[in-house]
Amino acid sequence: MTADDRLVCLYALPQSLLISEEILDDTYQVRIAGRSAVLHLPIQAPDSEDLAAPAVLSTEERVADFQPRQGTWGAVLPGEPFTNDGAHLQTVVIIIECPTSETQSIAEDLPDTLAEWFKRLREWIRVLVNQPLRPISPIHNRGHGLTIFREAGTEVPERMSFRQSIRLVRRERETLSRDLWTVALKAVSASELPAPAHTFVADAREALDGGDHRRAVLDAATAAELALAHLFDVALGALDTGIRGAILRERRTLGSFIATIANAGMLPPGVTQDGLSNGLTRVRNMAIHKGRPPGRDQAQTAVDIGAAVVRGVFPLG
Repeated sequence: MTADDRLVCLYALPQSLLISEEILDDTYQVRIAGRSAVLHLPIQAPDSEDLAAPAVLSTEERVADFQPRQGTWGAVLPGEPFTNDGAHLQTVVIIIECPTSETQSIAEDLPDTLAEWFKRLREWIRVLVNQPLRPISPIHNRGHGLTIFREAGTEVPERMSFRQSIRLVRRERETLSRDLWTVALKAVSASELPAPAHTFVADAREALDGGDHRRAVLDAATAAELALAHLFDVALGALDTGIRGAILRERRTLGSFIATIANAGMLPPGVTQDGLSNGLTRVRNMAIHKGRPPGRDQAQTAVDIGAAVVRGVFPLG
């Protein structure tokens, strides 16, 4: 029988996750690169020392040394362990059983393997809740990096002063619940990807958060169009091949999707034809065809409508 080693990996996430406190201090069975693994989220004690350990521990001595301290090693952001809504997860522990003969090769691949696995997990999380993959910096430093000189005739240029300031912008992030955390882990373990429509909704939320209202509306409209096209194709599936081909050759615009699906009574629950036409399509068309950028409220409405359509067609959780 082949002897097994355990690879105990301490992985600092590229970006913290806002998670429900109930997710912490627990273990989760997952699959990483086709191998069974255990994901552990330890809670950081208030007086916990900074993490100072190799990224991968494979010998029995290191594993034994690690176990007693496992519950107190850093997992949440120092100085801000919990918010009113949850914890900012920063570090996780992954334990992988592997044949001794393959330990070194697996360890060599782990940096890329874990980076890719958590990238896919992050993609699922931003689809499930409003947590941007590329967060906008909350710090606005007016005048940073700018130097101004005044030149007057032959005089030596004079350095000018101007008002500098730092402004902090609070950006809300939606807390990931235990149920949705489980959904994300199962999906990534099964190598599943979110539906493209869900990805566009997540992109729209990020654009809205960053103040790019036009991009938010366009991505929300694209998401809704993909979802409605799916409904349209499913409905056509029962038709004769010749009839289906003739219909598919017709122009398929967002407006025509909305009218056809609404007339057939197939709109997702809570979504109305008027809301789609005026709150999403009209705003999208004004931005594209007339170059009129939408306001914040218009963009927010468009994103909400697009998200409702997509979740109605492709349920999550």
